[in-house]
Amino acid sequence: MDSRSRAEQQIAADVRQQIEATGQYNPKDGGLEYHGADCEYFARHALAVLAAGGADSSQIVVLRDLRSDLIEQITRAEINARADDLAAEIDEGHAEQLARLADIARYGVAA
Repeated sequence: MDSRSRAEQQIAADVRQQIEATGQYNPKDGGLEYHGADCEYFARHALAVLAAGGADSSQIVVLRDLRSDLIEQITRAEINARADDLAAEIDEGHAEQLARLADIARYGVAA
């Protein structure tokens, strides 16, 4: 797996974990809209689902799908904004690790 793919996976996991745990994502930077979410769409459809009534389990499924869509919107925006920088950091860390391993192989200790 290349560093870009690893960066995208790391960002996606970070976004999902923060939103599922707290209902927000990096609030110091701004609201969910700032991070690329269409909260108006989410709210409009969530209210429509709740107003329609019906089976609780089907409502939960639809609300989870809406939540997943919201998380995906933020994930795409964050990947577009941060993946290249994170991939460069991953590559740098990998190069440093390889250099340490080469030192250990050559000298018996890392330099």
